[in-house]
Amino acid sequence: MVASAGAYDVTGLDEVSPDSATVAGPCRVIPLEHTRIRCRQVDVLAPASVAGAAALAGRLLGEFAGGDAEFSEIAHERA
Repeated sequence: MVASAGAYDVTGLDEVSPDSATVAGPCRVIPLEHTRIRCRQVDVLAPASVAGAAALAGRLLGEFAGGDAEFSEIAHERA
């Protein structure tokens, strides 16, 4: 699992970072070249508070523990 910030525009108003968006390429290609490797990209917005950071950590752990995912790319709005 790869966590990025600002790779996708989730709300239509989010600022997108081209540097973060480059993570999508390897996450798409590596599983094609190495069939035993799965890669998921989870795009998040930086939390504005300590409570937000704790909530984000919980969401990331949930994504990590999810096992097989229907989607290889997931984007979350700020909680």
